[in-house]
Amino acid sequence: QSSEKRRAVTELKVSDTDVKIRLDKFLTKYVKDSSRSKIQNWIEGGRVSVNSVFVLDSSYRMKLGDVVTFDDEYSEPELTINPEADVPFEIMFEDSDILVVNKPAGVVVHPGAGNFQHTLANGLAYHCGENLSQVNTALRPGIVHRIDKDTSGILVVAKNDYAHAKLAKQFEEHSITRKYVCFIFGNLRPANGVIKTLLARDSRNRLKISVSEGRGKTAITIYKTLRTFSTFAAKVECELKTGRTHQIRAHLSSLGHSLIGDSLYKVKNYSLPKDIADEINYFPRQALHACVLEFGHPRTDQILKFYKDMPDDMQHLESILESEITKNE
Repeated sequence: QSSEKRRAVTELKVSDTDVKIRLDKFLTKYVKDSSRSKIQNWIEGGRVSVNSVFVLDSSYRMKLGDVVTFDDEYSEPELTINPEADVPFEIMFEDSDILVVNKPAGVVVHPGAGNFQHTLANGLAYHCGENLSQVNTALRPGIVHRIDKDTSGILVVAKNDYAHAKLAKQFEEHSITRKYVCFIFGNLRPANGVIKTLLARDSRNRLKISVSEGRGKTAITIYKTLRTFSTFAAKVECELKTGRTHQIRAHLSSLGHSLIGDSLYKVKNYSLPKDIADEINYFPRQALHACVLEFGHPRTDQILKFYKDMPDDMQHLESILESEITKNE
């Protein structure tokens, strides 16, 4: 008798009742005994195709007539994360329930499509061993929230399921304070304000999030101009009252301003002083840093507040902008 694992390839066709729902929700609806996190692992692992093309994005929206094919293993291997010692991050605080870490730009928070190694989660697995929450998938131990790969700054990590649940509730209730500092092209008008919109996946570019009139999730950003550099740039603080994907980048671009270094959300070209134009235009990442995180400790409810100044690359960027202003004063 063969010891080979029994496999079954299943095809599902999208009807009009399932148009526009997410791929992971579609499969969770029709595949018995499968959680959404398990389905997401299938998708990220390259086991799901739509119209014979592998799709690695769980948020893909179903279209009428789409044929979804997946390989359902009856004896599925358990996904595990590979601990790695050389992932760079700074521990700002640690006890038996949580870690607060400063993530450098360039590090992905957890494994996903195209990024299965060298993520923050890999580094946390090495540092903490099995002392991380398992609420999310096995590839995301301890991860309560995330920031983009090319955004630097502060994150809180859960070391057990109790801490994870308590922290997740604070995020759900928007009681956690999160502030970012960024550099943008141009000056905001008004200089300080509140942006409240719906945000949804951009229909023309699936990598982007856009302001929408009638679909998506409510997103609220409070912004404050900290300093202007003539009319060509500004240093801005953004406080998130909600935590949507690419929220700050999408909201600022909706006002006609993009972050310095952000090619995905670039709105328009600004006229820059010639002697600093190259350094500004070719800044290698979005100039965005998560500088403040304040929350209640999941065990004691004590309010904890953490601040981390901008990393060297953003401080250097500010010095370039300052030098140009000083030169013209």
